[in-house]
Amino acid sequence: MNPRYFVQAHRDWRRFVDSNCTVLAAFGGGSNSSISDRLTECHERALDERIALYRGLADGSYGL
Repeated sequence: MNPRYFVQAHRDWRRFVDSNCTVLAAFGGGSNSSISDRLTECHERALDERIALYRGLADGSYGL
């Protein structure tokens, strides 16, 4: 894998997560603290999924 593609894909993913989580967090409305909590939860969920992906790539289990 070309490292440039990996870095660009990660940057693109981060932009997507930022935009997506902002929309999802604001969708329910509420106070700033509840929106902030939903934003944080969304980011944590996305990061957990990304870590699982990278682990699968590293240990060869991705796609099995």
